[in-house]
Amino acid sequence: MRLNVLHQILGLFFLSTTHAADDLSECNFPSFLKENTLYRASYKNRDFMKAYFNKNQIDATLVFGDGEKPRVKYDKRCIEELERGKYLVEVIEKYDIHSKPEYTCMQFIRRSEFVVQIKESRIPLMYKSPSLCNELEMSLEMSPFFATPLRDHPKIKCPFTGGYNLKVVYKSKKLCMSEVVPPRMESECEDG
Repeated sequence: MRLNVLHQILGLFFLSTTHAADDLSECNFPSFLKENTLYRASYKNRDFMKAYFNKNQIDATLVFGDGEKPRVKYDKRCIEELERGKYLVEVIEKYDIHSKPEYTCMQFIRRSEFVVQIKESRIPLMYKSPSLCNELEMSLEMSPFFATPLRDHPKIKCPFTGGYNLKVVYKSKKLCMSEVVPPRMESECEDG
């Protein structure tokens, strides 16, 4: 009798953990995020973030440019997709045994095939809450993520090169060019 009850309890535990794992796997980040591709965002003071996107997980590392502070590694898992491409995400700092999960909301804004900008909750919480995804609670990261290496991506023809003479207009009339140094703009494209 006891053995039968134990089997039932273990069976229920197995089913509940399997179901919970299935729930996590159903929440996937947008398909335009290239899997197993290094994305990188640069910040001031030569700090930068490296990230790999894999379906429902982001493996992120914050690297400090001064070299004095250790790298901080994060595991971000998709918990639930909410309205308009916003994702409730669990964030755990790796390699810190005292780290407790925090929750944030992330939205991925595709700027091009190789550039993604992230909008994220301003302040993470210690509990899951859809309120994290309220527009007023989120801010747009100023540094976009670039898929690397850029040199492997197809070349894009430079949209403009050369010099341009500009005309100065005031109240819909051209100013006399002898009164103003004629403005000129030079431009050219660089690799990358």
